[in-house]
Amino acid sequence: MADGDSFTHQVSTLGASDSPFYTPKLESLSEEVRSLLENYSGIEPDRVVPHIEEMRDRAWKIYPYPCIGMFRFVNVTLLKSPHYPTILSRLKNDNHIFLDLGCCFGSEIRQLTADGAPSENLYGSDLRSEFWELGYDLFRDRERLKASFLVGDVFDSSSELGKLDGKVDILHAASFFHLFTYEQQLEVGKRIVKLLRPVEGSLVLGRMVGNTEPGLLTSRDGKKTLYRHNEESWAGLWREISELTGVKFEVKSHLVDTPGHMRFFNDAPRPTPQGRVQLWRKHKEYLLSQSFIALKRNGPTGRLASLSLRVEVPSDVVNASAGYIRRLVWDEPAVAIFLITFRALSTSQLRIESLDMFNNQGRRRRGLPCNVLNNVDWDDEGLTESLSSLRSLSIGLSNQVFKFEEYEYGSVIDYHVRTNISMTQGEKNFTGLASLFQILKNLNSFELHYFCLGGELPSTDRLLQHLVALNSLPNLTRCKLRGIFATETDLLAFIKRTRVNHLYLQQVKLSSGSFRSIFDYCTSAASPISKVDFDVLYEKDREPSPKVLFLETASSMLENGEHGPRSDFLIRNGGDINQPISYSTDLRFPTGRMRSRYTASA
Repeated sequence: MADGDSFTHQVSTLGASDSPFYTPKLESLSEEVRSLLENYSGIEPDRVVPHIEEMRDRAWKIYPYPCIGMFRFVNVTLLKSPHYPTILSRLKNDNHIFLDLGCCFGSEIRQLTADGAPSENLYGSDLRSEFWELGYDLFRDRERLKASFLVGDVFDSSSELGKLDGKVDILHAASFFHLFTYEQQLEVGKRIVKLLRPVEGSLVLGRMVGNTEPGLLTSRDGKKTLYRHNEESWAGLWREISELTGVKFEVKSHLVDTPGHMRFFNDAPRPTPQGRVQLWRKHKEYLLSQSFIALKRNGPTGRLASLSLRVEVPSDVVNASAGYIRRLVWDEPAVAIFLITFRALSTSQLRIESLDMFNNQGRRRRGLPCNVLNNVDWDDEGLTESLSSLRSLSIGLSNQVFKFEEYEYGSVIDYHVRTNISMTQGEKNFTGLASLFQILKNLNSFELHYFCLGGELPSTDRLLQHLVALNSLPNLTRCKLRGIFATETDLLAFIKRTRVNHLYLQQVKLSSGSFRSIFDYCTSAASPISKVDFDVLYEKDREPSPKVLFLETASSMLENGEHGPRSDFLIRNGGDINQPISYSTDLRFPTGRMRSRYTASA
């Protein structure tokens, strides 16, 4: 039997109903369990709860594990895993072998069977065969279930588990690892490796009690110890197992706040303030991933048509003179929202078709700090799947690199306002967008708004430079670039290689070269461009950068110059698209002194 709640409380008299782990009545039951017992087991709806209570009381007399007394033995949690559809497919289509290590009544095996997995390929293992026998009575399937049960001590090399050595494709271990010391967990890992089929794709999954700060725990009576993990220490454990066995693993895990469990672990390490903040964020990530999974399973299309990330800033803060206030109320939540969302997308593998990240209309003076894009593994399989159908991307980025220092309860008490120029010029500020772009094979609409904070900074044209360095770029129907810095060569290359149809350039500043070659390409007969919209452009052939003024009709006139009516914006489409573009530059309208049809906010 595998359940961690028996660790810090000594179980009272065998079968006693006054145990803190004994809940007299089943107060709530998940829809998944009810459906399983009604549809798979054929139990009448009004008999489901009494039937579970009867089975629990019989099991409690065998041995009073906390999960028995609190009705958790009947739960089916594998169903909620984002890997469940893949697991089911592998079992149904590939005849893979599934082992539930520490299976108790075998609830997970019944759920897989009910969903169409061939039960002859399903195995359960536990220390006590009595609970498996009760499982037949609980699910009323003794005559039809073909799954096999193995009495097995994972530390006993001669146990029945040896029958499956090298044959298991998918191993489920729930509430199991947290029962042991770190050294014992290494031995469990080595035994699992021996059970797994030695091929790429063999899968181990499950759950356990964890902690934001990993470490060894000792029971109140000092007779038992165990080791509890966070994500980093869990990955470290499997690195050691890999070194010991020569088998490589890709490890993914996340912490979820479960207050109902924590009350039974009074000797658990107390989390630090930073740990509490981390756990809060992990809980939000878990809730969001579960929502995405529900949309994937139950939505009409199995995907999300549109996803928008934004930070709502009060109007009094938007206009606040203290820059650190704006950074505090924008940057910290924006980064948290971004990371939580993309981890949830990776977990759920929910496909999305349109994504707006901090570029929506409203009060905002900044975007997501561009260095944060490098905090995501864009090669992650789940994330690649989620973004494989993305057709529209709108993103707001800014150059600011920031650092927080947290007070006791996670609030920021000191914000480093001064920009470290060397940090803002680091490559990680410019490569993240290209890494994201590389997996967007079906993109046809792209909008980038770049907020340059604290004035112009050197080398910010590298953002586009890394995009055009990619081996391939998607063909874009629509592209809008706003507030960016670029060289003439890179901007022209990006426009040509994406074969854009509708091109919008707003508040774009060339760090070298001129717009001449770009305008000529846009109006050439060989170009696929059918519409251009240019607004407030600058060439940096001298300091300060002069504004581009188009020599057009008086209807778009900014002023009358020596060459006639001049405007700082130009729109062309239809039959006018191939007409040559005439322009001049004027130092009387340098950066920051523009008058146009738009309110400047870049």
